Amino acid sequence: MIRVLQSPDQTNANNVSGARTTAAADMHGLLGGALWAMAGLPLLIGTLFLATIGRADAGSRALLLAHFGLFLLWQPFFSRGASVRLTTLLAVAGGLIAAMVLGGQWFVVLWMCVLIGILGGRISGTELRRTRTHLLGALFCLLVLLLFRAVPALLSTQTVPEPLLYAVNLGLPVVLAAMLLLRPAAELEREARGLDFFYSLLSFQLAVSLVLGTLVATSVSGAGYFEALLITVFTVALALLALALLWNPSHGFSGLRSYLSRYILSVGVPFEGFLQDLAARADRVGDPQAFMDAAIALLEDLPWVRAAGWRTENGEGHRGPAFVDEPLMFAFHDLQIMLQTINPATPAVVLHVRLLTQLIAEFHAGKCRELQLRQNAYMQAVHETGARLTHDIKNLLQSLVSLTSAGQLMEDEQAGDYARMVKRQLPLLSQRLQGTLEKLRAPSAQSAEVQSPSLQWWSALETRYLERGVKFIGHPTDGADRVLPRQLFDSVAENLLDNALRKRALERDIAVILRWVPNEAGPGFEVEDGGSAVPQEVVQRLFLHPASTMKGLGIGLMQAAAQARQQGYRLSLLGNRGGQVIFRLQPAPESAASYGTAVRAS
Repeated sequence: MIRVLQSPDQTNANNVSGARTTAAADMHGLLGGALWAMAGLPLLIGTLFLATIGRADAGSRALLLAHFGLFLLWQPFFSRGASVRLTTLLAVAGGLIAAMVLGGQWFVVLWMCVLIGILGGRISGTELRRTRTHLLGALFCLLVLLLFRAVPALLSTQTVPEPLLYAVNLGLPVVLAAMLLLRPAAELEREARGLDFFYSLLSFQLAVSLVLGTLVATSVSGAGYFEALLITVFTVALALLALALLWNPSHGFSGLRSYLSRYILSVGVPFEGFLQDLAARADRVGDPQAFMDAAIALLEDLPWVRAAGWRTENGEGHRGPAFVDEPLMFAFHDLQIMLQTINPATPAVVLHVRLLTQLIAEFHAGKCRELQLRQNAYMQAVHETGARLTHDIKNLLQSLVSLTSAGQLMEDEQAGDYARMVKRQLPLLSQRLQGTLEKLRAPSAQSAEVQSPSLQWWSALETRYLERGVKFIGHPTDGADRVLPRQLFDSVAENLLDNALRKRALERDIAVILRWVPNEAGPGFEVEDGGSAVPQEVVQRLFLHPASTMKGLGIGLMQAAAQARQQGYRLSLLGNRGGQVIFRLQPAPESAASYGTAVRAS
């Protein structure tokens, strides 16, 4: 192998030359596309006009061959760069030659009707104004050729008036020249091949109706060709007007449009039955992927479906044999549904399948949202469990801080009293720590609340906080017969007292009071401080959302309020003004009756 080395200058020169060649090729292709868009249809119709203006001889057949060649270049079904097999080319050429030789004038009439149908489908799918005008001019020329040249040639006894023929022979070249001067914009290949089948079929049927109606009117009425054409045109116009009135009437029955919609919605399967089966499977299956498998199985059971499949980012599924050709693809967000029918799908079937797949996609989206909600609920449960455990551990640490602070403030001669106090408090701390460990081992289990005598709880709390400047007012007077949920009362009291003491560290010389509030509904207490009021924006979110401030009113109160609600109590802000901020824990009104019954039973 011999490699030719080039200098950098030569390489750059070659690159520039290649860029110029590519640009020239692109410019040539652009100019060629623009010229063909401007002159393609006029040449196509001009050759057909010249072929029908004279006698049926070798010259007219040659013009017809040129016309068919131009049609192969203009046709909107296949791209110009598509490869054509030799057998297909021979079959098309043989069919055209046989039709020209054997079909005679009837073939020319039928071919014009086909061209009118193609142009009608092209016009409905074109949005460019100049291109639409260009196509309308071509459609007008074809209609004139069909009605005043091709159809009269079928009637040997009827002729078109000479002035009308003279006007046609002079007018058509003028219209073709105007089409050349219009210079429509060159369409993209995808737009140029766009064809509305429904409008093409309607245009073809309208052209055939005019031809056959004119022939029938001529033979039945015995009138001239021009009079028979007018009769046919007015008859077709009245038929179209009646169809328009029946399609969407202003009152009375629903019209043909609703019947057509019902037919389209029930192609191959009753729509209501399919929706009921789909909803039933959606109720039975909770996982999105399992639901898609069930829905695809329901689609695959339809009589006109060969195979069906689905695909998402998280999985895929398939029912039936493997796809042979390119399947119908319906995409909805991240869901793709593939479907292959036994026979080629008609537009009505495609519309019907699109609606069915959109229903499946909506159910699938609902299943995905349901799964996301379950995951969010699980994460919220984990978060709340961790928050409760953190709250309990914080309260335990606060109790230990209170004990150690009391030990630091005592003198040496009070060591015995301190030891006795620690001996009384350690069993309680041990029980609270054991309960927290049980929650940590089984966070989903709802452990029973430990009930303690009210007086015992009050004395233990007074021992922990009396040395920290908390004033205790009142005390339980019902002895050991009256009990309270110790963990709840410890958690709420320590939270409120800690917040009040933290506020006192910021605002000097404010009183912190713990007041016992007995009532018939059950035990309760209040924590009052003489500091500043809680801001209103914090009050609105105090017990429902985290509302932390510099004074410590935050997630701890939210957790304490949630724990109180679970135990049948209510934590509330009883007073909120400067110098008197009161929080109260008391039984909720709905739990008072059950609590009184339990006390009397004890």
